[in-house]
Amino acid sequence: MKPNMFEEFLMERHAEDYIGTKDTMIDDFNDWICELDPDQWLNFGEWYGNKKAKDEIEKHLKNLAKIKV
Repeated sequence: MKPNMFEEFLMERHAEDYIGTKDTMIDDFNDWICELDPDQWLNFGEWYGNKKAKDEIEKHLKNLAKIKV
């Protein structure tokens, strides 16, 4: 099963601080997810939403830069 984009974002955040082997990374990620408190979930959600908005703005700015007036 392919993870959704928010889950991929969370996996990236987890991987930034992960210390261990690749073999146990998934189990550690699942434990990490279960230990997040509501404020952390909200913070990650806001961070993800801001990142997606920034990516969209940058994409549109690149498209606008291609337009010759």
